[in-house]
Amino acid sequence: MSKKRGVTLDDIAKSLGVSRSLVSLVLNAKGESHGIAQQTQQRVLERAQELNYYPNQFARGLRMGRSNTLGLVVSDISNPFYSHISRYLEDLSDKNGYSIITCSSDEKPEKEVKIIEMLKSRSVDGLIISTSQETAQPFLNLKSEGFPVVLIDRHFEGQNICSVTVDNFGGAKAATTHLLRMGYKNPIALAISPTHISTIHNRIEGYKNALLEAGLGARVFEVEFATQNQTVASILEMLYVTNQFPDSIFAMNNSLTASTLAALRQMGVSIPQQVGIVSFDDLDYFGIMQPGITAIAQPVKNICKAAFTLLTNQIEGLVHTSQNCIVSLPVELIERESTKLKL
Repeated sequence: MSKKRGVTLDDIAKSLGVSRSLVSLVLNAKGESHGIAQQTQQRVLERAQELNYYPNQFARGLRMGRSNTLGLVVSDISNPFYSHISRYLEDLSDKNGYSIITCSSDEKPEKEVKIIEMLKSRSVDGLIISTSQETAQPFLNLKSEGFPVVLIDRHFEGQNICSVTVDNFGGAKAATTHLLRMGYKNPIALAISPTHISTIHNRIEGYKNALLEAGLGARVFEVEFATQNQTVASILEMLYVTNQFPDSIFAMNNSLTASTLAALRQMGVSIPQQVGIVSFDDLDYFGIMQPGITAIAQPVKNICKAAFTLLTNQIEGLVHTSQNCIVSLPVELIERESTKLKL
């Protein structure tokens, strides 16, 4: 059985006895500027609707030198923070005539580079990337090519590469200061590696700065991305058996928080009676579990809107990559029961 052919511009033109170019101008909203009579335009629009005409967006994109497709690269799509970002960007893309391809780099710089090349080979119009790279060179190369790219969640200090981040330093300092204000004296920090990533580096610095101002020492434990559940459990068990256990823990992303909660439960350590917890990243279930988890909430929807706008403005030629396009958004501390010290 042969596949049914879709209605074409030629079909509409033939049925009305007009030229194909006239139909194309009307359906692309250029009838007025080309002096096509209003009555003729109306006939074309009505006939297109009658015949259930749908434009071939892919072919149209090729004619315009575009695929109407974007690429999104994150470290781990299973992380709720990135899955929310993917969901919102998918909605924004759909509303604006784009589709989006999402990939995970697993925090591996070499895998990220391969993904970027793969997406470029598929003719995506631009990229939004949460990068694991140690240097900005891959993105400086994209800029020199004039290829639209926006970094999301992470950026490179001193490099004018379009990016959308949040106040990671300020948020981490606020989280640590909150612990001190609540009466905790010995907070440790768990940081996902690689710690050269701007997001984690700035959170570590915010944590250290708050403790320095309070005259207290800082303890930061790096956790391998690939083995975080086992590593977090090993760190906490080691601290417990050597009598170095903290009175509070600052987990520097939501997956570390989940690993910490699992390890403490396995150890039989109660929250907040024996240890307080604050998370950088808020999750839906943090507000409904008992005890609720104090967290730094990031404005995910605003991050996505800003990144999408920066990228599509580059694609549409409304902004050049040489222009300053670095955005930093505020975060919010949400206080819950996990940091209410029981005296």
